[in-house]
Amino acid sequence: MAKPRHVLVVGSGVAGLCAAIAARAAGAQVTLVSKTPVGLANCSAYAGGGFTLATGGLTPEEHRRMTLETGRGLPVSDLLDTLVTEAPALVAALRTYGVPYQERKGGISTARFARHPLLGGEVVTRCLRQHAAAAGVEFMAGLAVTTLVVDDGRVVGVEVLETRTAKVHYLPAGAVVLATGGGGRSYGRSDNPVRTTGDGYRLLYEQGLGLEDMEFVQFYPLGLDEPGFTRWMVGLHLIDYVPLTNSRGERFLDPLLAEWGMQSGAQANLFARDRAAVALAQEYRAGREVYLHLDQLPPKSWDHPQLAYIARMYPRDRKPADGPVRVSPIQHYFSGGVPVGTWGETAMPGLWACGEVIGGVDGANRVGGNALTSCVVFGHRAGTQAANQARETAMSREPDRTVRQCRRWAGNEDGPSPAKLRQQLQALADACLGPIRDGEGLERARDELQELGGQLGQLAAQKPGQLVEAFEVSSMWTTLALVCAGATLRRESRGVHFRADHPHEDPAWQEHIKLGAGAGWPARVE
Repeated sequence: MAKPRHVLVVGSGVAGLCAAIAARAAGAQVTLVSKTPVGLANCSAYAGGGFTLATGGLTPEEHRRMTLETGRGLPVSDLLDTLVTEAPALVAALRTYGVPYQERKGGISTARFARHPLLGGEVVTRCLRQHAAAAGVEFMAGLAVTTLVVDDGRVVGVEVLETRTAKVHYLPAGAVVLATGGGGRSYGRSDNPVRTTGDGYRLLYEQGLGLEDMEFVQFYPLGLDEPGFTRWMVGLHLIDYVPLTNSRGERFLDPLLAEWGMQSGAQANLFARDRAAVALAQEYRAGREVYLHLDQLPPKSWDHPQLAYIARMYPRDRKPADGPVRVSPIQHYFSGGVPVGTWGETAMPGLWACGEVIGGVDGANRVGGNALTSCVVFGHRAGTQAANQARETAMSREPDRTVRQCRRWAGNEDGPSPAKLRQQLQALADACLGPIRDGEGLERARDELQELGGQLGQLAAQKPGQLVEAFEVSSMWTTLALVCAGATLRRESRGVHFRADHPHEDPAWQEHIKLGAGAGWPARVE
């Protein structure tokens, strides 16, 4: 009797949990590996809980058109068609997994059912985790995947590092599904969870797999930017209720919304986050700060759960009624990633991917609500096909590449600390790779990244936590190098990528920039 096929899923957000559930339903033995507690401390849990799809009066063709237009013509046609046509049935299936939601025109929302007012996605990951566990998915939390193990051109497993003990293990698998999320914490100013460091991008890059569209980093327009405040995004829809002004008192965004054909901040939240973020960044470049006048909300408004929680982000010596709060763009999402087929298959046999780590679905900018929808659609499809194509793979020995790397770091008592290098990388990203870029800043970013990259092998990591952070810093460096290389090559402005020295969209650049390993720096590959 043949042994059950074994699928290993890396990541426990919506994409990873959906992949695990689908693979289990297809008859595979499934192990889900997570760096953080399963279903928690990931971008899915931090999400607002909104899914955009063809429902409630929105047609599939309308969903397709809005995604294509918002992505500035760059969403991959096959992936876009799959997203649009498969979403209604697959998202509706969430109810069979115990996920409650409300329907609305053009989507659903789980926000009102979440335990935390600002973590609307938490109810999704919690219910998916419970369903996966009941279905027999094995969970292994507290493990950082450090290497994809390849044998004869096929991924046959992963090496993992225990985050609490620094022990290294090899986990074999007939198929691996990568659902590691994005690299938001490569930036200092980000609303992503702290462990979101681009691990998947590094794992792929180290195996020679190209990544595309990495220059397209989405910044949410309104992020709290006051000393002592929690670093968090504030919904763009709030400008429909209170003024957003610069330090001159000008409501600079209002005429721009009209120019873009947007009737409200709520509409801009779905379709014009890119332009709104650039507009705010331009104010700061001109020496003007930007303020959201939350103090003008009626006192009773603060009884609303979401506003009540925003009030808790104020320091003790500040109250909402005391005056406006400074806001500025904050890193939110990566639209680029590894190219995949419609089933989440990568160019390397044995490896599938889904969620924020993949590219091609969003193009140059993402429609609000499409992220969770994509996680569900491509998570299910990747898990299903990975299970159908998995096979038993016998390894003659357990690789020791990661063990050697760990030992080298552990022996560097006088080397730079991972924490210091992390801060340097984040500061550089905020300064040069934000919503507005230019040739001078990108050249500076490349020079400093190459200099900082030379320190990666000399990091001093004596404790397990430092060792985990050393791997994360390596991931951050790879992520930022890919962003910088893509942004340097794309000499136009498109979607979330804006270059002050090339401020207009150029039809000649309606193409994907795919990057692979070069001579110590990402190089364009065809």
